[in-house]
Amino acid sequence: LITTCAVQSGQMVCQLIERSFEMVIGMIGIWMSGGVYTPLNLHDPDTQLNACIQQTDAHLILVHQPTHDQLLSQCLSINTDEVIGFAHMNEEITTCIDFVNVTSEHISHIIFTKEHSGLLKAVQLRHRNFISSIRSIHIQPTDTVLHHTSVNFDVHLLEIVGTLIMGGQVILLHPNGNLKCTGTATQYIYESNNDDAELLPIGRPLPNVHIYLLDEYFQPVIPGVQTGEIIIGGNIS
Repeated sequence: LITTCAVQSGQMVCQLIERSFEMVIGMIGIWMSGGVYTPLNLHDPDTQLNACIQQTDAHLILVHQPTHDQLLSQCLSINTDEVIGFAHMNEEITTCIDFVNVTSEHISHIIFTKEHSGLLKAVQLRHRNFISSIRSIHIQPTDTVLHHTSVNFDVHLLEIVGTLIMGGQVILLHPNGNLKCTGTATQYIYESNNDDAELLPIGRPLPNVHIYLLDEYFQPVIPGVQTGEIIIGGNIS
């Protein structure tokens, strides 16, 4: 971003990337270059996305292959799939990072919220606010955090960056996972005397729901021996 796009401290950089490894890399790359992380939700209407871009006056958008062809404003689009790689981690780039000037008072990221009138409002948060939020949730290096929150909410930053900064592990929920069924398919009642359990079960199917564990050929797996993919059936799917 610094060498190719001349991103400077305080510059707004939008990102239109679905939940993926590229999303995390893009987020960190924006901050390391001194830019202001401005996430866009690819499920929002194009008119709303363009309104967000106009508010920030951004001239650069990070995309990846699934969102590369989505037409947005007249901004320069950078495909992260084409620029991410260890070959780019050379001495020149690391030297550029050394000269990035960012303080705790600089704007860290922008989140868009809707006012009562229905209009979008860009909310700016500083680095000191973000760091304070990270410290308040007490994530440990042994913790594993599931990232499932939409980029419309600033919680997704705590799930990802907040966990990585503290040395924890992040699991990225499949971006289409919540669209495979209507709401919840299984449930598990947690009891306080189960504190010693090493694994948390996903529970049993809800009424009118069928859960199958199938292999790559869509054949049932052998219980306790093989692993498979969960297939949901019934009136909820």
